[in-house]
Amino acid sequence: MCPCQYGRLGAFTSACCIYWVWAVGGPPVMLAGLYSGNLGAIGWAIAAVFGVGWLLIGVFDALSHDDDFVPQSVLWSISAVALATYGIWHDWYVIGDPLLFHLSRAAWFGWIASEALNIWLNMRGFPRIPKRSHSDSEWQTFVDQQSIAIATLTAERDRLAHDLAQAGPPARDLEEVLRFPNVRRAVLKALHRDSHAGRISEAEARACDQRFKKATAIFERIGNAR
Repeated sequence: MCPCQYGRLGAFTSACCIYWVWAVGGPPVMLAGLYSGNLGAIGWAIAAVFGVGWLLIGVFDALSHDDDFVPQSVLWSISAVALATYGIWHDWYVIGDPLLFHLSRAAWFGWIASEALNIWLNMRGFPRIPKRSHSDSEWQTFVDQQSIAIATLTAERDRLAHDLAQAGPPARDLEEVLRFPNVRRAVLKALHRDSHAGRISEAEARACDQRFKKATAIFERIGNAR
């Protein structure tokens, strides 16, 4: 049973307890019975605690989710509320015994409360947006679209890889340029600190030395690779 259905039992019990307070003369009389240790009042208090507890459990659980709307259940509850109201209006009670009279009358009110809560359980969150179910054809269309997109991306990747392979590494072209006659002499002369004597600081001169060494090493590797 769904925990929210405990709310119906709690509504029934709570309504009966509320009626019983009225039947004995009101809250002061009931509290006086509790203070004096009357067994009937103690039994009422226990029932009230359980009734309110079940009602709260059911309401809080119902607020945490939605259930399917059941038209038959709502129709039954409406009919039950109408019947119970008619019975109360026309004094359909057990007569001859005061206790049974009040028990039968409390049952009518409890039934109304329980069925009213059931109507709320069905109607909460109404109207609901129906969940859309995807047919097999819709899923197939989605899969086909994704396959086309993947194929397009793969083709683009292959094209870019081919273009890069055709272009070749740029270092080869630079190496051919550096092998031209007099290029080595001109580059090393431009990088040597003596070419900038009196115009640069000591830190800049040391940087020139580092660049000169790197350029010399590169030209040596190029020369050895011939």
